[in-house]
Amino acid sequence: GGQRGANIALMVEVLAAGLSGANWSLDAPWFTDGPDSPGTGLFVLAVEPKLLEPNFEKRMKDQLDRLRRRYGVHVPGRARAEAAE
Repeated sequence: GGQRGANIALMVEVLAAGLSGANWSLDAPWFTDGPDSPGTGLFVLAVEPKLLEPNFEKRMKDQLDRLRRRYGVHVPGRARAEAAE
């Protein structure tokens, strides 16, 4: 992931460890070594997209279709959802 991947990982760590008071990844003991808990944190964010953007569902569908057509991006579950429709 390079610099972008590292920045995404840092963002996740700030949310999961920084906001919860858990150990930073550099300070946490290994899961498999010794009796100490790694003291990991958890961050959960729930968003209702329609509250922020009423047309979100259509915009998201259009964007995913465009990414699939132009760049061959695979969207997991897409074939199953289309079959269900």
